[in-house]
Amino acid sequence: MKHSLLILFLFLVGQINAQSNNASPPKFEIVGNYYANNYSVFYPIGWSRSGQLAYIVQDVNSLGAAQIYIYDLAITNAEGWGNVFEESTIYNLEVDTSYNNFHQEYSDHYDTTHFNYNFMTNVYWNEHKENIERLVERHKIIRTNDKIVQPVSSLNDLGIGLSVERQRDSINAIRVDTYFAINITYKGIKKKVYYQNNYLNEDGMTTDNWGNVSDLLYYQIEGYIKSPYTDDFYLYIHEITMGFEEPAETVILAHFNLKDWKVED
Repeated sequence: MKHSLLILFLFLVGQINAQSNNASPPKFEIVGNYYANNYSVFYPIGWSRSGQLAYIVQDVNSLGAAQIYIYDLAITNAEGWGNVFEESTIYNLEVDTSYNNFHQEYSDHYDTTHFNYNFMTNVYWNEHKENIERLVERHKIIRTNDKIVQPVSSLNDLGIGLSVERQRDSINAIRVDTYFAINITYKGIKKKVYYQNNYLNEDGMTTDNWGNVSDLLYYQIEGYIKSPYTDDFYLYIHEITMGFEEPAETVILAHFNLKDWKVED
């Protein structure tokens, strides 16, 4: 009897801890060079056992003097390109002054006008956590508190090679990758996992994936993310284009799965 009660008690404690973990805001990761203002803020929420990744990316390009906070919530498609869920939330403190006190309250040394974890936890998360909890349950996401973006160099430890093909125009434009591709080599087999063509017009301008016209458009691979449950990987890429007064970073997660390299015996 005592043994059965102990098992029940431990089960209930586990359920309470799981619910508490699902309700807590995710930790942040600074991806890129924070002190050079060349970075993005990434909030990993968790994984499904099928390789889907739930996450939030904060658009730090719209902050600064504008005081605009943008959070993009997404769940990846582990079966191919894109996401199975996307939602963007914008807070414009110049229009809605009710949030202004959170813009000035900083919780640690990372908090500046370009990034405010206090705002994320006390405003965005509090207003969206119930919806996020429902998404986590629907997609069977298991929450994580781990740092998950790893350096590209450590792919070698997994027997994975990465190479880049790049054609760049720096004569007609400031700097444009007219062609950019990433190849993964595994077990002696090389496959292209991501590519992008950017065409210059007669003025040396190009259009990025989001319809912005620019004469600055290139790509940086900042790291990779691996599922703890499957062989699903996501390359963490910054698409860098001309923002307001300085370059701006847009996050692209390029998916691949090692099962596509397995050779039948």
